[in-house]
Amino acid sequence: CLRNYILRYFGENGGVEDCGHCGNCSDDGEMMDITIDAQKVFSCIYRMKERFGITIVADVLKGAKNKKVRQFGFEDLSTYGLLSDRPLADIKTLIQQLAATGYLQLTDSTYPVVKLTPTAMTVLRGQQKVWQKMVAVQVAKPDDSLFDLLRQLRKQIAAREQVPPYVVFADSTLKEMSQYCPVDETALRRIKGVGEVKLERYGNEFLALIQQHAVR
Repeated sequence: CLRNYILRYFGENGGVEDCGHCGNCSDDGEMMDITIDAQKVFSCIYRMKERFGITIVADVLKGAKNKKVRQFGFEDLSTYGLLSDRPLADIKTLIQQLAATGYLQLTDSTYPVVKLTPTAMTVLRGQQKVWQKMVAVQVAKPDDSLFDLLRQLRKQIAAREQVPPYVVFADSTLKEMSQYCPVDETALRRIKGVGEVKLERYGNEFLALIQQHAVR
């Protein structure tokens, strides 16, 4: 309940668990069990000694190899890369949602640190499940004409860089692009197979093509 979350943030008691009017309470989403992913997040925060913020926690779960991760030796943690198959932005959103629903707490400081609440510890011990309302999304059909254009662009880039086409992007990645038509970097990051390196190297060219196709 967004209303209750806002009231709790300002130290007030909402009185009821479900207000029935905010976006979370009034939508027709289905409650999904996300306990496993939540346990991965909680375990990572615990192993990082509850001393870091959302960004670095997400980096560790993603399996990032940036300077800060290496500096603290986080690549040696058992939780390193546990959510490597998910876009970094989605991992950060998951952590924020767990904070909004009372499983995590952010310190009131210039650089907020993520802390586990007693509720999170019960989840880690397997004594409680975590549920999240997921809104049903109608899956679009792949655009075959866009897929062909994306393959042509991939072929041009592969020839230019003298690498096999699959090194640029796999067919499955192009198929997903043709299905969801990402028109900005945030949306493109959500496509499976688009990591930060490939986004930086090829992202602008593929986005330009998709944007051009979208306005036809």
